[in-house]
Amino acid sequence: MHSIQIGSYVLNGQLVLHLCYGAAGWLVLKYRLRKMPERALIMSYGFNAFLLWLLIWKGSFVLFHPVAFIEQPAALLYFDGGKRGWWAATLIAVLYFMFKSVKQRLSVKVWLDIGSWFFIGCLLIYYLLKGNVDG
Repeated sequence: MHSIQIGSYVLNGQLVLHLCYGAAGWLVLKYRLRKMPERALIMSYGFNAFLLWLLIWKGSFVLFHPVAFIEQPAALLYFDGGKRGWWAATLIAVLYFMFKSVKQRLSVKVWLDIGSWFFIGCLLIYYLLKGNVDG
């Protein structure tokens, strides 16, 4: 597990990276949707889906490691659900966004366009930050 130390504070490195990914995806969407009338609605759904993803990813530690959580509840601050938690969070966030899109009658074309641009923004930051961390 990577951590970032700023003075006496120690931050979970993965959490910081995921927040950066989400921020990059949000900025790309904000630019991409600048002329769409549904911009505020879509951005709100995207932000809510990202927060939901983050909470499920971090909280999945309780589901996948209940004994460790019961013995040491503070472990939830430092650990996450790993790959299984990542996939569970992704599935639930996508289902949430799909549910909201269907409820607002957004077309599949718009939904795929939004998802693609968000993913591109996240990948851009991923490779930029990965290059700085690894190299």
